[in-house]
Amino acid sequence: MHRRGGLLLIGGVVAAGLLGLLAWLGVSVATTASAARDLQAHVEAAQAALARFDVPAAAIELRAAAETTTDLRERMAGPAWSIAESLPAVGSSAQAARALASAADEVASAALPLVDAVGDQVTT
Repeated sequence: MHRRGGLLLIGGVVAAGLLGLLAWLGVSVATTASAARDLQAHVEAAQAALARFDVPAAAIELRAAAETTTDLRERMAGPAWSIAESLPAVGSSAQAARALASAADEVASAALPLVDAVGDQVTT
């Protein structure tokens, strides 16, 4: 009987550990999704500002978008995403999302000097 109790304890600890891991992955995915929504909002606001020919407002939104892409890339560089990439059902989607976040960050970072140059031309 003592052996059965030990096995149950070990099983309970393993189950609790797996539940904790799943909760951690869930929180990571939720905060990353929130950052992705923020990025979308900044890009849409920049597009609307450009449609109004409001270059300074567009520059502000594009800078915010660049900060958000950096945040996304950093969030997706953590261990939660490495674990997600190894899961059979979601691995390829997690890899694609991480690659997209990295590419968006590179594009946004490269565009910032151009945004600043255009902003300087408009305000002078």
